[in-house]
Amino acid sequence: MKLNYHLVGNRLEGDNDIIIKKLQLGEKIDSDKAKDLPLGLAVALLSDANGVIKLNLKVKGNLDQPDFSLGSVFWNVLGNTLRKAITSPFSLLASLTGGAKDLDELSFQPGEYELTPGQQAKLAKLAGALKARPQLSMNIRGKVNFNQERPLLQRQKLERVLARITGSPVDLTQLGKDDVMQAALAQAYQERFKEDLVALADRLGLAANSMALRDQAVILLRDQQLITAKSLRNLAMARARNTKTYLVDTQAITQDRLFVLDSQVKEADKSAKVVLTLDN
Repeated sequence: MKLNYHLVGNRLEGDNDIIIKKLQLGEKIDSDKAKDLPLGLAVALLSDANGVIKLNLKVKGNLDQPDFSLGSVFWNVLGNTLRKAITSPFSLLASLTGGAKDLDELSFQPGEYELTPGQQAKLAKLAGALKARPQLSMNIRGKVNFNQERPLLQRQKLERVLARITGSPVDLTQLGKDDVMQAALAQAYQERFKEDLVALADRLGLAANSMALRDQAVILLRDQQLITAKSLRNLAMARARNTKTYLVDTQAITQDRLFVLDSQVKEADKSAKVVLTLDN
């Protein structure tokens, strides 16, 4: 410890530089005076690659206050420092990566699960911080945007239905330019609804060969494609697994430090992303 204290009148200010080497925690004990903190995680967050913790704790107080106690002030500052590390762990890691922010999640475009160059760059910075804190492990959980991604999966499933009819891959964005795909769409519609597109055109008041009619047929057929929670879960899990694979294969983070958590898809889910949490 390197301590530097100044007393001006009754005003005390102290600067405490503390170095702790290879700190180990004992068994947890019950005490009404103990800080309710996950100290194992705090130690893992603060310890560098050599097991050294460096802290700078600044304390101050007025000696005239009847309840002033330097020990209490010091332990309160230490407790607040540990609590900040635990409640904002990625902010601490960001300080190790040149100020990179938002390291705790990766946002995806609806329907996508492959990592973009920007996501890879963020993970590379995070990997550097994890290497500097080797006691940390990380949990990885994929998420979906239920309302946006379910229709996308339905559209992809419809494309596979049409591909079985055409015998080749189908991209519905090219529907207006592909006569074979248009014929497959008409066949799939008639098989599913027991009426042809001419009858649909009459009901909707649309021209028989219009793109508006084909778009309506696509929507009606798309909405008939069953997408289960398992399909959405698989999308979320693919995002999480790709994140782990990149960290292991490209950034050399050992597998035993990374845990892919199960993705329980809910209708209330509103974000397509991967959420990262730290553990020890």
